[in-house]
Amino acid sequence: MFNSIFSNLLSLINFKVNAFSLIVNELLFRFITYNPKFIFIHSIVLFTLYSCHTQTEKYPGFAKNTFGVYFKLNAFGDGTRKISKDDNLKLTLVYKTENDSVFLTTHHQNLTGAVILSGAQVSAAGIFGNSLTTMNEGDSVTFIVEAANLFEYFFQAPLPIFLKENSIVKVEVKLNALLDKNELLTEFKKYSESANLWDVEEQRLIENYITFNKLTANQLPDGMYYIPLQKGIGAQADSGRTISINYKGYFLDGQKFDSTNDSLPFEFVIGEEFQIIWGLQQGIKKMREGEKAKFIIPSYLAFGENGSSTGLVPPYKTVMYEVELIKVK
Repeated sequence: MFNSIFSNLLSLINFKVNAFSLIVNELLFRFITYNPKFIFIHSIVLFTLYSCHTQTEKYPGFAKNTFGVYFKLNAFGDGTRKISKDDNLKLTLVYKTENDSVFLTTHHQNLTGAVILSGAQVSAAGIFGNSLTTMNEGDSVTFIVEAANLFEYFFQAPLPIFLKENSIVKVEVKLNALLDKNELLTEFKKYSESANLWDVEEQRLIENYITFNKLTANQLPDGMYYIPLQKGIGAQADSGRTISINYKGYFLDGQKFDSTNDSLPFEFVIGEEFQIIWGLQQGIKKMREGEKAKFIIPSYLAFGENGSSTGLVPPYKTVMYEVELIKVK
């Protein structure tokens, strides 16, 4: 039986690839569900398929799914479960520009490095969300998505200033697990326990730093600290306004890891995503033109459990910024 199916599949390679892809995946999925020992054959057939398919495609090495999204299968998972609307997807996501510059990753968003989305949310999130529903548990896939579509339907947010309407985004996705309701509750409990332990230790280190240096610091509701250094009397740095700043970034031990050039301040729009870390943006919103301030920012509002993409900031590292708000437009 298997030899017959395998021969038939190979003979279909000359057919239209989109239709072929659907037939191959469906037949092999059904077959492997009842014959797990042949899962390696699935890999061989699909590798052959994608190799043949990509010779004439716009993006070398990528195939095109039924939603019009280009994709490349990086690794097969060992799961056979297909995504349903009742599932919850534990995903690791890395977003890159067309030139492979990382601008967002779930590694920096929380202690687990992953996000959890419901099957219903994913299905309603445009062509990228629909493309996620084609994955099996454990799969690792890179998708190429139109930036405008991704931000309109998946993020439901305006395009950031560094992306154009006709640009593309490469999204590396790992479907770590499909969780039912009980598994989801267990996942949240584990995350909550680990997060609480680290939060307590990091908070202790910050408080020791403030006490040792005899600083007068205002703790904000999100857990970061705001230390005014020089009063400003100009306009408030409200969302939507373009501002210019000089800044220096330090660790609690005084080591500097980043700074602007004083003769060339950093200019950006307050409230626009992916420009500066969340904690620093929230702190700057407290400032007025002409003000200088220091912010002590816990890792969960800074670079998270994996540190910065440049490697300059280690994982779980508290950071401090001295900021001068030069201009509010």
